Amino acid sequence: MITVLFTDIVGFTSLANTLRSRRVAELLNQYLGAMTEAIFANGGTVDKFMGDGIMALFGAPEDCSPNEQVRRAVQTAKHMQRSLAQLNEQWALQGIPTVRFRCGIHQGTAVVGMFGSAERSDYTAIGPTVNIAARIQSAAEPDCILVSATVADYLNDEELRKREPLKLKGVDETVLTFFVDS
Repeated sequence: MITVLFTDIVGFTSLANTLRSRRVAELLNQYLGAMTEAIFANGGTVDKFMGDGIMALFGAPEDCSPNEQVRRAVQTAKHMQRSLAQLNEQWALQGIPTVRFRCGIHQGTAVVGMFGSAERSDYTAIGPTVNIAARIQSAAEPDCILVSATVADYLNDEELRKREPLKLKGVDETVLTFFVDS
């Protein structure tokens, strides 16, 4: 049982097309550094970077209860939002347009371990839980934390707003999701 958090920058490709490659790399590294710090500060594991996307795990390799996984994942997402706001303040002084992100969180079972070959392998999680978290993230509005009903079950009603059920690519049934208020 793990909780998966996916984030990415909204409109990163168009931002990257307006800046020189070196500047894009600098901004991306600042962003990834701040987001990694937020993940580690809340007890998560950075599973991977996918360009401007990040996948973080809670509950692996460190074992913790499902409730604690959700608490850590949501705290991480809120920490990431605050960190991005600080970066945006710095970047605005340099003429960089506001950078926005979206986040999706889901909890369920997955296979976690080393995958690859003798020449190269990576620690990662695979399974439907990962896919659903990624799809929830892609359906989230900018500057939004969107969680599955499984995650919402561990949160207080006061911090949630219900969203219409989503029909996610590759998922047979609709998925009930909720916005988490910052």
